[in-house]
Amino acid sequence: AFDKFLTHVHASKLDDNSKLNVLRRVSVSMLVCARQMREMLDVWEDEKFREHCVLLFCFRSIDRQNEKLVLSRFGQNSLENLRQRLGFVTIFPFIQPERSCWQLDMSKNDQRVAASLLVKLMIAEGVENLYDFKAVKCFDKQGFQVDVYTGVPTAWADTKALPISGTFFAKYKCSPERRKFALRKELLQKFDNWSVQMKEQDVAWSSNLRDAGEEVVDFLLFVSRTAVEKSQGVHGALRDPSARLGLAPVGLFYAHLDKLFSLFQLGTAELDEISKREMVSGVAKLNSKSAAKFDGGSSGQRVEAVPAWV
Repeated sequence: AFDKFLTHVHASKLDDNSKLNVLRRVSVSMLVCARQMREMLDVWEDEKFREHCVLLFCFRSIDRQNEKLVLSRFGQNSLENLRQRLGFVTIFPFIQPERSCWQLDMSKNDQRVAASLLVKLMIAEGVENLYDFKAVKCFDKQGFQVDVYTGVPTAWADTKALPISGTFFAKYKCSPERRKFALRKELLQKFDNWSVQMKEQDVAWSSNLRDAGEEVVDFLLFVSRTAVEKSQGVHGALRDPSARLGLAPVGLFYAHLDKLFSLFQLGTAELDEISKREMVSGVAKLNSKSAAKFDGGSSGQRVEAVPAWV
């Protein structure tokens, strides 16, 4: 039913404003999942209307844990617009904060709370996860300038210890084995009052290809080409709607890596059971035009960059 509705909206001859008004009228009686919201965004070419679509349905979502599927559709400028309009805490990526970029005004309360949330995650999941940070013209309550040259103070987990002016820049990352899922759920419930009746396997772990290196993007293309050359079904991964939309779901990526490893003659195995050396060797074994084009004679350096990013 949703697909049929979306097809009618997309095919309509109405202008973008009229289409948005239609969605505004029906949004109060609709509940949508993140993948459906993601599909709705492509009704418009103009980023401004995509932002309006998120504003309409962000509180009608049934799977907040997968909101990254939606927000990763936007560039950093549009994401900043959404944060300003909805609130930095309201759309804080509690469940999937990986690869998020932040520019926080310390004179505004909700942005100070967002800064403290990043520090809480940093303390629990690893100080190295908060990186590329800097404090620009930040001053504390006593009027002293604050710097973070030696690291972000753990005291910043308490909003009372944060600077009261200036701008704090930071990025966040976290490997799966360091992830504290229980804490993330606790913060989501405490600060957003959102139901946390979910398990870790309910999350569609995903990453934006904008954040990936050139080697990772080339590797995905290589997987597709190799599948065609070897008459295997791995290229079915790229038939997934989220893949066509430029997103690489981590779960999907892992699943189809298993299929690719069978081409390497390594058998079916979990990702953490395959070494970089085996992966480099597997690509070489394929002896295909796609493999040669992907590796480019770099003695496996481009191949090694893929598991390093994952």
